[in-house]
Parts: sequence; C-alpha cells; structure tokens
Amino acid sequence: MASKFLVKKTNTGYNFLLVATNGQPVGASQVYKTLKSALAGVESVKTVSATAEVEDQTQAEVEEKKNPKFVIYNDKAGEFRFRLQAANGQNVLASEGYTTLAACKNGIASVVKNAAAAETELPEEDEAPVEEPKEAKKAPAKKAAAPKEEAKEEAAPAKEEAPAKAEPAKKAPAKKADAKPARPNKKTGKGNKKPAVESRLRTRYETEIRKALQEKYNYSSPMQIPGLEKIVVNIGVGDALQDSKRLEEAVAELAQITGQKPVITKAKKSIAAFKLREGQSIGCKVTLRGIRMWDFLDKLVSIALPRVRDFRGVSKNAFDGRGNYTLGVREQLIFPEIDYDKVTKVRGMDVVIVTTARTDKEAYTLLELIGMPFAR
Repeated sequence: MASKFLVKKTNTGYNFLLVATNGQPVGASQVYKTLKSALAGVESVKTVSATAEVEDQTQAEVEEKKNPKFVIYNDKAGEFRFRLQAANGQNVLASEGYTTLAACKNGIASVVKNAAAAETELPEEDEAPVEEPKEAKKAPAKKAAAPKEEAKEEAAPAKEEAPAKAEPAKKAPAKKADAKPARPNKKTGKGNKKPAVESRLRTRYETEIRKALQEKYNYSSPMQIPGLEKIVVNIGVGDALQDSKRLEEAVAELAQITGQKPVITKAKKSIAAFKLREGQSIGCKVTLRGIRMWDFLDKLVSIALPRVRDFRGVSKNAFDGRGNYTLGVREQLIFPEIDYDKVTKVRGMDVVIVTTARTDKEAYTLLELIGMPFAR
C-alpha cells in the first residue's frame, strides 16, 4: 500500500488526509476555503517532509517557527504522538497514539520514506459538487455585475438633471405621506378608545339624556352637561373582628355583584367602646368606572330596586349639596347574582353615585332621566 494524500470536502471547506505505509492517518488541523489552497498545502507538506527531524517537545516549543520538522510529544494519556510543522505554518497532527517512543519513530520514518511517492487524489463523488457548481454560480455573478455598472452609469446623468426639476421633486414626498396611514394621536391615549361592548344605558345617555339636559338648562358649552364620574359600593363588616370568614364572604358577594375585585377597608383609628384597633379590617369597597359603572347602575335601577319589599321609591333628600347621591341598600339579596341558599347573613351596603353636576337640582334631573325611581 503506497502512502498518499486524500483531499476531502467538508461543510466548511477542504481538508486533506495523509495515509502512510503503516496505515497511520495524519489529518490536517486547518480547513482550506478553496481547492487550490488545499492542494498548495499538500505540496508544502511533501516538500518539507524530506528535511523533517525528530525532536523533544521542549525543543519544539523553542524552534516552533524556525524550520519545518516532525515533533514528538507525550500526550495526557501517556502515549507518544507526532505532528508535522510545514513551512506554511500548517500543523498536521497524528490521529493515533503510539505506546512506545520507538514505535512513534518508526511511524515518522515510514511517512518520510514514502513522502516522495505520495499522490494527490480527489474522490469522484466530490468532483461534481466542488468545481462545477462554483463555476456555475460565479459565471452569472459576473454577468449580473455588468448590468449594475450600466445602471450606475445611467443613474449618473439622471442625478445631474435632477436639480433642473427641483420644484416637482418637492411635491412628490407629500403624495407618499398622504398614502401612509395616519399615526395615532399620543394625547388621546388608550383610555379614550371606544369599548368593544357598549352599555345600553350609556348609549341612551349619549343620544337622549344629554339632549334633554341641554334643552332644560341651556348650557353654553357641551362640557357643562352633567354626567356620571364613578360609583362607590361599600359594605361594612363589623363582625369581622370576631370571625374573619365573615369578611371573606362579604368580599366574594361584592365581587359577584359588581364584577370587580373589592378592596378591603381598615380602621383609621382605635375605638375602645367597640374593641376596635387602628389597622384592623372592618369592610370592603369597590370603585366602578367606565362600562362597569353604567352596567351596575342599569342593573340597580331596572332589576335590583324593583325587587325590594314594599318599595315606594328612593329618597329625594339624599344629595350632599355638590351633585352626589347616596343610596342605602338593606339586603344584598335584591341582586340576581346572589344565591339565596348560600347566604349566611343578610348584609346591607352603601351606594354612592358621584356626578359632575354642580348643583343638586341638576344631579336630580340627571338621575331621574336615567331612571332612578324617586319617591313622589
């Protein structure tokens, strides 16, 4: 078996493998980008192999960059290996380890002896994908470069003519700007977007109630027309001092009624007569705004209040003088969300309706148009 060089194509480039007469494969530690550079590396190894000499690892570190040579070194596994340092800086490492130093020297001798008769071969399988596709890809690339150069030459006189037509060039960007979609106004924000589901009471307020208020009070600006700002629902749980479960039940019921998680209220000061200390949890409340506020008020006016026993209307004197109305509910059972069988204790609640009206008269008219059943 004659020693020879085998050039192989890898995923990253070209590599060559030296097979000696003793069957020792020596692979290149460097990958060549082109086939021509790989063949040049093979020739450099063949040229310097005749003058290679065996030295220790310490001598190899000193004269590493001086002359091409074979260097023997002892690896971590206790075996002897050799590497070939060529004139072009190519390191060819042995892929196998020798158990003795004599065997390693014999391996080097066989490589040096047969280096002159080494042959360069290229497998038939690598020929097709190596040379032909690259030539095929490079050819159209050169052709494509020619039209680009012609396009640049044509573009040069076009730029020279551009200053002569300065006025129409300024109008062109304006048309493109009109075609683009308008950017959202940052001042409006996300809070002013219309909800996906509209409340029927809010729709009636926008279409009917606002017009009726404008006709009655003759406001100079549409911003003066009163409306709803928020609704606060509060439940006091005094027996939570003895049993904390009572507070959890009240929180769960208020969440079912309003559709929003309540906030637990705590005592602001200590009262010895009620055995109350500052910071203790004594109730819960919910502040409703937006579509939840309108839905709750619609449910309160049209469903809940008509279910009150012996209902004769709500009081007209519950305004605070600033356009806000407070309503007291004695039972939470009037709301359809509450299951009568699961209620352990009947609880009342306070409902505060905050409006933007400046006077109680305007607030009364607003709530009356919404449908609040005032007593006559």
